[in-house]
Amino acid sequence: MFARAARYFQAGSCPWLYGVLYQGASSGKQALQTVVPSPPALTMPRPPPAEVKQLQNGIRIVEAHESSRFRSHSLLLVGLSTLDDPPGKVGMAEMASALIPFLKVGNDTLQDRLSAGDASISSEMRYGGDCTAIRFTDTGSPAGSILMTIRALANPDLEPATLSNWVANAVLRNQQRQNDPSWLAESAFRRHLYANDNRQCVWAESSALNTITAADLRACYCGRAAAPAPIVTAPSRYRIAAALAELPRAQSHPPANRIAAPSWRHSASFPSPQVLLVDLPGSNRASLCIGNLAFDRYSPDYATGAVLGRILGYGQSSRLHILLRSKGYAYTVFAGFSAERYLQHFAVKSDVDPRTAIPAVSAILDEFRRLGESVAKDEEITTAQAGIVTAFVQANDSASESLPLLAEIPRYGLPPTYWTSYLHSVIHVTPQDIRAVSVRYLPCCNAQIVVVGDVKAIGGSWDRFGHVRVIPASAAFS
Repeated sequence: MFARAARYFQAGSCPWLYGVLYQGASSGKQALQTVVPSPPALTMPRPPPAEVKQLQNGIRIVEAHESSRFRSHSLLLVGLSTLDDPPGKVGMAEMASALIPFLKVGNDTLQDRLSAGDASISSEMRYGGDCTAIRFTDTGSPAGSILMTIRALANPDLEPATLSNWVANAVLRNQQRQNDPSWLAESAFRRHLYANDNRQCVWAESSALNTITAADLRACYCGRAAAPAPIVTAPSRYRIAAALAELPRAQSHPPANRIAAPSWRHSASFPSPQVLLVDLPGSNRASLCIGNLAFDRYSPDYATGAVLGRILGYGQSSRLHILLRSKGYAYTVFAGFSAERYLQHFAVKSDVDPRTAIPAVSAILDEFRRLGESVAKDEEITTAQAGIVTAFVQANDSASESLPLLAEIPRYGLPPTYWTSYLHSVIHVTPQDIRAVSVRYLPCCNAQIVVVGDVKAIGGSWDRFGHVRVIPASAAFS
C-alpha cells in the first residue's frame, strides 16, 4: 500500500506530499521507518498543498491542483449552521442547507439552471452542523456556478410547494428514525453530552419543521450564509479569484446565541459515570454509545487520537471488533474521536443482541483499561498508521473527496503545509503516545453510556456502571 501511495505522489497528483513516502516500500514497521526518516534527516518539500487567497470582500479561495481535464470540482462553504437555530426552530439551517439547489433563479431553480449548462450542484450540512458545504461539478470554469449560487443566497426565493414537499418528506424520515435504535442512540448520546446548546441536534425535529416558514428561511439565508465569509475551493487552472472579487462584501447578521469556539483545554469531561437506558419496546437489538467529552480540532493529541481510534475500533483488525465478534456480542463496532470546532468527544458505537448488552459494555470498558495499563503492540500501530496514510491517498485520488480536506486549511486557520505535518505526526506516533492518550481520554471510570433497546429484554443490573436513568424513546429525539 505504501508503494501505491508513493507512486501516486511521484506521479504528480499530489507532489507536495511525495517526501512523506518511499518508493517501493514494503509493508510493516520497517517500511514506516524507511518511508519517513527520523526528524533530523527528514527532507520534505515545503510548497503549500494549495494557495489560499483572501479577497477584499471577505471571500477566501483555496486554489487546488486538479489533474482531470474533463470535469472540474469545486466546493463552497457558507455559514448556514445548526448552532445558530433559534429555540423552537432547531433544524431550520439543515432545511435551508438541503433546499439550496431549489432556490429560484429567474423562472428556474438553481439546480435546473446549472444543469442546463452541463453543471451540477448538491448541498449538505457538514462538520457536525457547523457550516454548509455546496459542491459543484462543471465541464469548465466553476466561477459561473459559484457566482450564481452566492447571488441566489443573497436574494433567496423558494416555491411554497418545494418547502412543503421537503417538510413532508423530512417528517416521514423522522417517523422511520424513531424506530431505529442506532439513530436514537446517536441522538440520545449527543443530547446527553451537549445538553445546553444546538450541538445536541442530530436531525431536524418534526415539531420544529412544521413551524418554519418561507420568511424564516429567507432570513436564514440572508443573515447567516455570509457569516463567516464563504470559503471556495476550486481548481487553480481557472483562476476564479478575479470573478469572485467583483462580488460586494455580504452584509450578514450572525445570531447572538451562536456558541463561541471552545478551546480544547476547556473541554472538561463528565467526572462521574452515567447510564442512560432508552426504552424502545419490541426492538430486537440494542444500540450502544459509550464515551465522554475529549478534545477538539486544535488539540496536540489529534494525530495520536486518530491512530488510537483505528487501533481500538476501526476495521476488522481492530481490538474491539475482534473481541466483540469472537464472543458473539456484535458483528461490527466503531470507535473514534469527533474532534472538530464544536463537537469534541470520544465514542464507541455498536449494535448488540439485547441479552449481551451488559457483557458487551463490560468488555469495552475492560479494553479501555488495558490500553491505559499496557503498551500497544508495534504491529497494531503500524496497521493503524498505514490505514490513515492510505485513506488520505485514496481521498486525494478523487478531486471531489480532497476538496473538504483543502477547505479545512482556511476554515480552521491552519498553515498551508498542515496536511504534510499531520501525516508526519501520524507516522511518528509511539506506543507511549498511545498509552498516554488512552489514559487521558478513554473513559474507564467515567463512561457516559447510552443503550437503546427493549429495556425488559435487556434486563440486568446497570447500576454497576454508574447512575442509571431510564427514558422513553420519544425523549431521545424531542
